[in-house]
Amino acid sequence: MFENDYIMRMILQYLRFLRQALQQKHKDPREAAMDIEQQIGQAVNIDSSLLFSLSPDSMVAMLELSGYDQRLAEYMVRAMALNASLLEQAGFINQADLRRQQLEALILSFRLEIEAAELTVEALEAFTESQIKEYGE
Repeated sequence: MFENDYIMRMILQYLRFLRQALQQKHKDPREAAMDIEQQIGQAVNIDSSLLFSLSPDSMVAMLELSGYDQRLAEYMVRAMALNASLLEQAGFINQADLRRQQLEALILSFRLEIEAAELTVEALEAFTESQIKEYGE
């Protein structure tokens, strides 16, 4: 029961910052991207500058060693997709590419069934709103 409460709180945390980032996506994309990275770092309890500087394989290994829950990985991947999109808008193409490589590594490692079409900004908006309704936020 405690584990389910923890997972639910973490899911809601991801949904809240995804919704907030999506609502601010037309503002400074670099600032919004940095906010997402900080939120993800807090959610996984790893310094965001360290986490996002890692190679895709190293990131996966670090998350696996920390016991990161597979049920949360889907939300992290979606947040990272939005982060990549914002980084690209801000002109940080190399960082956006790294973020996409990192999220692909997470998808493979955690055996997530997420298609590329589900990671567009429009799909992320629809997903976030449907999940918020489902969880009663």
